[in-house]
Amino acid sequence: MKKLKIILLFSFFIIFIIRIINVINYSSIYNDSFNIIEGVITNIKYNDNGINLTIKGKENIIVMTNDINDLEYGDYVLVSGDISNPSSNRVFNLFNYKNYLLSKRIYKVVEASEIVKIKENNNILYYLKNNIMNRLKSINNSYLNTLIIGDNRLDDKIYEIYQNSGISHLFSISGMHIGLFSSLLLIIFNLIFRNKKISYIIVSIILIIYMLLVNTTSIIRSVLLFLSLTIKKIFKLNINTDKIILIILFLLLLINPYYIYDIGFKYSFLISYSLSKYSYLIKNKNY
Repeated sequence: MKKLKIILLFSFFIIFIIRIINVINYSSIYNDSFNIIEGVITNIKYNDNGINLTIKGKENIIVMTNDINDLEYGDYVLVSGDISNPSSNRVFNLFNYKNYLLSKRIYKVVEASEIVKIKENNNILYYLKNNIMNRLKSINNSYLNTLIIGDNRLDDKIYEIYQNSGISHLFSISGMHIGLFSSLLLIIFNLIFRNKKISYIIVSIILIIYMLLVNTTSIIRSVLLFLSLTIKKIFKLNINTDKIILIILFLLLLINPYYIYDIGFKYSFLISYSLSKYSYLIKNKNY
């Protein structure tokens, strides 16, 4: 227990140092004099004000536009437009758009005047995502689009009804979906192979691919937890689940300290750790 506390304190110290370095060295490759950006489309998000594209070039940027024509995930594009810094919250303690983008390693916003596709991307992950989206488009089911790959294109009026009913969170991909999905796959593969180790390995591979396709903090957390528990089970490691959750938390914060601004990241880990700790105390009757 003492060793774990030392590791956690050291991790906090490292995260703090990285955070300070990021603040001191905060400078963008792009500045206001740049008006042409080249990069790959890694995300497409529809909202009330139009369409937001996440472009990965020399750094990640958000491109605001009203029309994407035939653009898809993975396309190499050339963007012309006005570059600016994302705005912070003007009212204390309300939603901070700048921090939200920082949690996704996005530092600049571009209001596009023109977007030109240079070429398509042959990356297998983009191919899979585009193929899945095209299949879902063919059956014209926005609910499946939202639940499977997190592409939120629900009608505004319908989404408002779900918000007023307090069930809109059911249409956000979360750890709950991963838990149900992995449990179902394990049952199926256990019936096929009659070998739990093989079943866990196959499900782990499927979840890794899915994590790379969707790439949200709650999915990353839940998939990494599943992988860690799989390793623990296969190699019979003696480590508690709550400690595994803490290790995953600190590893992700070392990769990107700005995850701390993501409300989904904080709630996801807080709830997971609390449930795990409660289960451990009940099991050992140490309460």
